[in-house]
Amino acid sequence: EKIYDFVYSGGDQEVEQDCVGWASYNKNFSFVRQALEVMCSPEFNVTGVLVANKNKAGTKACTIPAACEGKMVQTTFLDQGKFFGYLAKARWAFLPQICDASPRVSSQALSMNIPLLMN
Repeated sequence: EKIYDFVYSGGDQEVEQDCVGWASYNKNFSFVRQALEVMCSPEFNVTGVLVANKNKAGTKACTIPAACEGKMVQTTFLDQGKFFGYLAKARWAFLPQICDASPRVSSQALSMNIPLLMN
């Protein structure tokens, strides 16, 4: 059953720096924040999972737009099994990467018949 609109795989982001740094740059998290402003608006009302968007202790998450409150699940870094569990429950994978032209997660999503929204 699809319960989320999308899954974004953030890798191992710099949560303590509010997702500003090398990993977040490569995963284009600054754009993700801008896109979330639109996607979480009443017009689109999108729900999603932001993977690896919390620190390993699960006590701090990267900031997201206020409009996304209650619409996004923010997780710690996940093992592959848990990640695939979320992916299976999503309508599409959101892959706005800048430097990673062919992220492994794209082939993983496609192997599960999950469409991609990719930069």
